[in-house]
Amino acid sequence: MQLNESPSGQQTGQVSSLPTSATEAQTHKGSSFQYGWWGYVDKDLRAVLGDPVPAWPRKYCGGGTAAGCRSALLSSLTAALAEPATTTYAGDDHCAAGDQWCADAILQSPLGGITHDLTTWQNRPTYQQVISFPAKRGDDLTNLAAGRPASASSSQFGYPPAKAVDSDPASRWASSWSDNQWLRVDLGAARPVARAVIKWESAYASAYTVETSPDGTAWTQVAAVTGGNGGDDNVSFPVTDARYVRLTGRTRATTYGFSVYDLQLYSH
Repeated sequence: MQLNESPSGQQTGQVSSLPTSATEAQTHKGSSFQYGWWGYVDKDLRAVLGDPVPAWPRKYCGGGTAAGCRSALLSSLTAALAEPATTTYAGDDHCAAGDQWCADAILQSPLGGITHDLTTWQNRPTYQQVISFPAKRGDDLTNLAAGRPASASSSQFGYPPAKAVDSDPASRWASSWSDNQWLRVDLGAARPVARAVIKWESAYASAYTVETSPDGTAWTQVAAVTGGNGGDDNVSFPVTDARYVRLTGRTRATTYGFSVYDLQLYSH
């Protein structure tokens, strides 16, 4: 993505195809993502598509519109297809211009006297696993819901709401067999809450909401999930002070009710 100045001095976004030698030199490191520009492009495209992107105040691609961005991307791809191989794969000390195999090959960086020939490009994903850390070192990771009083819109015999906050992975709360059933936790006092972890039994919600309240009467929705597939859900939302937190199963995924092994609440 290239940022250009308009005649009025305003920055506009234009995606363009530039010769490799003018943007990213061949480094033979075996990865497609060696430079930080990929992250900027990803953020800008998400912003243009309407996704919330923190600390990204301006949209560049196509002037910030989806139609303009689409046109710019198609123009860029067309220009890239027309670019000669000798330009795309510029020669260097190891490869002749236009030799894609050599340009993509991995060059070893020996620490001693042993050297190694160029290695064929390895088809290994740059992003093999994504792990999200909701908190940082030193943050309080106490489960605010553990052992707290819990109530529900309904429950089945032997599966009361308290079973969802007793920290026993084998016990659970189960609602009646209908939609729009809720499980509520009283934190005892106003506490900052920013994340809910729901461990569903096989009777899970395909759609549900998380709400907070200072008094158990006025509720504010802080998260809404659709397309749920059960298992363990980790739902983050803007930190809010609340004494009560309510999980409401809106739509059942099965003919049974809603069943939760564990509802955990965290301030981070």
